[in-house]
Amino acid sequence: MSVVPVGSVPAALDSLEPACICPACGCSQATAFVRIPNAAVNCNELFRTRDTALRAPQAPIELAYCCTCRHVFNSAFDAGMISYTTAYENSLHFSPRFQQYACDLVKYLANAYELKDRSVIEVGCGKGEFLRMLVESTHARGIGFDPSVPDTELSESYISFIQDYYSEKYSEFRCRLLCCRHVLEHIAAPVPFLRMLRSALEPDGALFCEVPNGTLSITARGMWDVIYPHISYFTLASLRATFRQAGFEVVRSQVAFGDQYLWVEAVPVSEPIHPTRDAAEDSIPEPIETFRATYDSTIAHWRGRISEWTRQNARIVVWGAGAKGVTFLNAVSDAGRVHAVIDANPRKWDTFTPVSGVAVIPPDKLRSNPPDVMLLMNAVYESEIRDQLAAMSIAPRVIESVM
Repeated sequence: MSVVPVGSVPAALDSLEPACICPACGCSQATAFVRIPNAAVNCNELFRTRDTALRAPQAPIELAYCCTCRHVFNSAFDAGMISYTTAYENSLHFSPRFQQYACDLVKYLANAYELKDRSVIEVGCGKGEFLRMLVESTHARGIGFDPSVPDTELSESYISFIQDYYSEKYSEFRCRLLCCRHVLEHIAAPVPFLRMLRSALEPDGALFCEVPNGTLSITARGMWDVIYPHISYFTLASLRATFRQAGFEVVRSQVAFGDQYLWVEAVPVSEPIHPTRDAAEDSIPEPIETFRATYDSTIAHWRGRISEWTRQNARIVVWGAGAKGVTFLNAVSDAGRVHAVIDANPRKWDTFTPVSGVAVIPPDKLRSNPPDVMLLMNAVYESEIRDQLAAMSIAPRVIESVM
């Protein structure tokens, strides 16, 4: 099943007329530049049967650009369509490469902040892996908020997990460090959300926030990260602007994890700083102007490659059942052309990808039916995947990174 057939992604507005309000800075002159008609709404939800996966909800994405703060966002986003439950699964901690990145980040935060016997809050903690690492490393007290936390993990020594969204009703909690990783891009109103988080900080408190790199997402390399659950695609400029408007000063920022992530550390200031338009930045950046052509040509390229391999009766397998894999499959592969999706996360095994309905299987199942073509959804994991294939004596004719 192809969500976006080649050539059918219409430019939203040929004249690029102002269309919507920017959620990052409030500017009313944001401009729509492309529309993707059908995207999987819950691309990290697990589906236990192929039938339910094929009937997974879809919705349009309409990307818009704000010249004031250089923010990219989905102006067609409807928060009411999204739900995060224990069925939501996006943990990357089963990858040695990602686990090392998380360990390095924990070491950095432990060195930057004295957290022993202090409180750390993580908003959007997922299954709690990162918070556990941080608490164990610093001897802090941890509080994690996430509706997808399993019922079996709600009470641990030195950590309290709350199976809920963070909101004002938890205002009694205060912390030295608040972590918010891969959450802000899901929030329809990020400035009020950050102001709410600001109130949770102790007088010497700081906020650490990590998001996908929106600048990368509007290129051929990163376009598989354009997904419905993300209303925002932050650039460093728009991330700083959002924090300033929420009453923070960004004290450090960095591009990380193979240029795929952005993070900032911020501390409260007494007065918010409102972004202003810079006349020198009024022109639309080239990636915005060319995104439709980039999107179409990239999809055409991969559909052509998959069609050719199919004519050769090749067994095609994708490695990576996360958001990138779901987006790729729905955009470029007709039903049956990709035989399976491999993922290191055991919680995804024996499930099916939303909309495309491709089976997710563990790596060791490749032993009994080796692939001819292996497509890797994220180049940052290529070395460890090649090592796993070599350890299983599996040598696909083609191993190629999609991103």
